[in-house]
Amino acid sequence: MWFRKMLISGLMWLAIAGLIGGIMLMGAWLSLFGMWVLWIGAGAFSLVITALVIYMIVGYPADTANLEDN
Repeated sequence: MWFRKMLISGLMWLAIAGLIGGIMLMGAWLSLFGMWVLWIGAGAFSLVITALVIYMIVGYPADTANLEDN
């Protein structure tokens, strides 16, 4: 059981790190054209959406399972 929790949390952090790296890369590309405002808005929006999706897929079932175990 603990292995599954570690695996899920590791994958979640990997996904978040990959997303942040992608946003930074996109920001570096957009900054060449002076589009900082667009980059910040898109980055914040995609971070929020990705966090919600990851929680719905991974966190919510794990939370309900933990509540049922106790």
